[in-house]
Amino acid sequence: MKLGCALLLVRSAAFNEPVDNKNVLTMFRHMEGWRCKTRMFSALHLPDHLEMVEKVQQASVWCSHHPGCYGVQFYNAGPEEDFMYCLKWCGQPQWCLAPILEDSEDDGLKADELVQDNLFYLLVKPRPSSFSMAHPLTSEPARCSHAGRVSPCFDPLAREACRAHSFQPGQRAFVFADDLQRPPEWMDELEDSYLSHLQKTWAEPFGVDVVLILPAEPLARHPISGVQRSTLTQMGVRILEVPWIRPELGKGIPRWAQQVWCVNRDFFKLHALGLEYDAIIFYDTDVFVNPPDFSHLEAVFNCAYQGYVLASALHGGFEPLTVAFFALRPSPALLRAVQRFLLNSTFDDDGAWNWVGFGPWGCLDGTDEWCFRSYHVGGECGQGLFYDLFYRADQTFWAALEAEAAVRPIGVMLDGCIWLYENSVRVPGFPTVPNPCPDMVALNRCNDIVAYHKVIEGRGCASPELLGAGAQMLRLYRSDADDSLYNTHTSPTYQSEMELDKKINKGVHVPEATGVLGPRARAAMAPKKGKKDKEQKDARAAVAPSVNLSPAMAELLNKKIREFEKSSAEENEKSQKAQKGKARTAAKNKLKEVKQIVTGSADDAEKIQQLVQRLEAENEEVSTLVQEVEARTQELTDVEEKADGVQVELSKCLATKSKLESLLRQLQQQTNALNEERRKLTDAERQRRQDLADEFQQTIADVKKKMDQQASERSRLALENEVLRTKFKEFFEKYDLREKDLAEQQKTREVEVKAFEQRLTEAARAYRIEAERERKAKMENEQLTQAEQALRQQLQTYGTKFSNFQDALSKSDKVLGQYKRQKGRMQRRTEVLQKENAELRVRNERKEAQVLKERDALVKEKADMQERCKALQAERQQLSEQVQALKASNGNA
Repeated sequence: MKLGCALLLVRSAAFNEPVDNKNVLTMFRHMEGWRCKTRMFSALHLPDHLEMVEKVQQASVWCSHHPGCYGVQFYNAGPEEDFMYCLKWCGQPQWCLAPILEDSEDDGLKADELVQDNLFYLLVKPRPSSFSMAHPLTSEPARCSHAGRVSPCFDPLAREACRAHSFQPGQRAFVFADDLQRPPEWMDELEDSYLSHLQKTWAEPFGVDVVLILPAEPLARHPISGVQRSTLTQMGVRILEVPWIRPELGKGIPRWAQQVWCVNRDFFKLHALGLEYDAIIFYDTDVFVNPPDFSHLEAVFNCAYQGYVLASALHGGFEPLTVAFFALRPSPALLRAVQRFLLNSTFDDDGAWNWVGFGPWGCLDGTDEWCFRSYHVGGECGQGLFYDLFYRADQTFWAALEAEAAVRPIGVMLDGCIWLYENSVRVPGFPTVPNPCPDMVALNRCNDIVAYHKVIEGRGCASPELLGAGAQMLRLYRSDADDSLYNTHTSPTYQSEMELDKKINKGVHVPEATGVLGPRARAAMAPKKGKKDKEQKDARAAVAPSVNLSPAMAELLNKKIREFEKSSAEENEKSQKAQKGKARTAAKNKLKEVKQIVTGSADDAEKIQQLVQRLEAENEEVSTLVQEVEARTQELTDVEEKADGVQVELSKCLATKSKLESLLRQLQQQTNALNEERRKLTDAERQRRQDLADEFQQTIADVKKKMDQQASERSRLALENEVLRTKFKEFFEKYDLREKDLAEQQKTREVEVKAFEQRLTEAARAYRIEAERERKAKMENEQLTQAEQALRQQLQTYGTKFSNFQDALSKSDKVLGQYKRQKGRMQRRTEVLQKENAELRVRNERKEAQVLKERDALVKEKADMQERCKALQAERQQLSEQVQALKASNGNA
């Protein structure tokens, strides 16, 4: 069934009625056959088991609570109409990121923001003032996550977080990196750079090295000059030149992902993982580090030394993790493991690295229900890679670590509002961040900020009175409305539709948990991995250090982890036991038959002949099986070659079909657009004539009113001029009296003639300056008069707005009363949960004791099984020796 048919069944209500989550669809304007131009790159990942109307309802609820969403659109076709696009968009919503309704009150639509397309269904969000909704969001946007789930932020300053370590000079470092593929503009004024500030203020006084990683000179497109190199050396910066900009990438990473602009820049930072220091903190060159004191950085170094990797997300905005800042304990083995991982990994814009899934981002509140888990900024670059390496249970990385004998750091996430403050709210192609770090100013925590990154002036903590001493050196951006805030294009580069089709035809595995494919599209894909495997991976990834959880919550988390591990271990043990049992049974049967032959009544020659015949039969059976395997392998190779040829032809046909359909849709859209434009021009001309007549009458009235205002203004100015004329007359009279006094003094003091002449010259010059000031004062007076009139009009406007605000304030009293009642219910609920928590803690302790007993029993059983296995191996060795002896005797006979 098409989406339009399903939605028409639930559309009925007035816009001014209160709305809850269930009937939110009735508030949106439904437009079948239309889509919006400005939309998000990826789709919202909603579970495939939901019905179409449920997905529409959930996406609309999200959109209604997000100020940066103006509509929701769905791909309203199936694979029978457009197979390629359906694989990408069927059953998954997209948000419209630009206003669709006109600013006027008649709810008109913006023609330049809409595109007629019969394959889409559009729901336009009404104005905020036209409906109301019970707000379901429970807290501020989540800022930290682990293993794909929202989690509390780690605080390295907490007492129980990390043990203090005594570092010697040269054992830790602040690290920067620049791949020199673009001109290093930040080096133009090194003495005033953020690196110089960090070196002088926080590195040199505390014995911390500053390392700048640069590519070898032949690899740099814009190498640094000799003066810059000399200046860096004099500043005490250690320059480390490395032999590659980007490590070798495997074939599983598609070409489009390897060519994205941020891959080289972010993967060049991987060199920091192989440095020989006890602990490092990495910062981008545009990060201003200015903590309240060195104890904040000391705590990060301590945690990095103990095996944690510390990073942060940009206030839960456009990505689950930022690579502008991270800290860890580096080692060459860790860098080699990451290089091995990149050679053996795959990336897809639907399932992320190795189809493990994207991390949560863009959360509207502090729960998992209101986070995106689709493609994000830098998913194929450092943001997605680092999250997969240190905050996911990626088995490919575990295998690489084992091969290189490296230790995986434990990923913990810090509060991005404190450890890397950024208040930008816009990246093209992604929903805006509604309110970045809202509690920093409210709780007076702006002084706790450790580092700043891409800060917009006047927003949040970015005001001179809140920045304090750091305001003089911190670079503030005026706005994030244009793309100049970021180094280059931040949009994801998706693979072409042909590549997507080839991927499908080749049977690439697309798990249900992370894809955006609908039920009909998934029928064309390869089998999926089970949900249980993904849960076990996430459970293993959830083994993180203490992140300031309550004891009960930490105990509950550990209990769940042990349950996952126990279930996995039991399944593995059962399968191993079953295999061992089958092998043991077969060995016993064959041994029994051999014993029967040996202990039989036949003579020795017959016994040897029977044993030889059995061995020959076994050899023939093995040879037959080997031949069958070779034949099946050859058949499989032939079938794969034929399938590749068929897939190439099918890809070509689908590409041609897609192009023809695209051309047909464009022609239909152009025809409809021309007809619509002709109708609009006719209506516009008729309306323009009527508007001209009305405007003429209004202009006459306005001119008359302005003439009356100008007459009164001229009278007021004439009065002011008369006052100024009187003042000038008095000034000249005083000046004449002064001249007479000077003349009398000149007669009596001829000795001081030269001095008096000089004073007279200065007085004349002062007079001219004063006259010029009077003239400027007169002009300023006229300007201030005009400004006063404008300010009075603004004052009247503000008075009207203030009265409206008082009306709204009186209405909010009812909401306050509801909040108080809800607060009381939540307090009672908290008491009940505390009691249940105590009971769960007691049960958990009992369960833990029981598990320990069971583990001891299993260890004892394992030892018994090992002894039995050794006995069987010895018996098998004896039988083999007997068989060889029989063969030798038979040969001699």
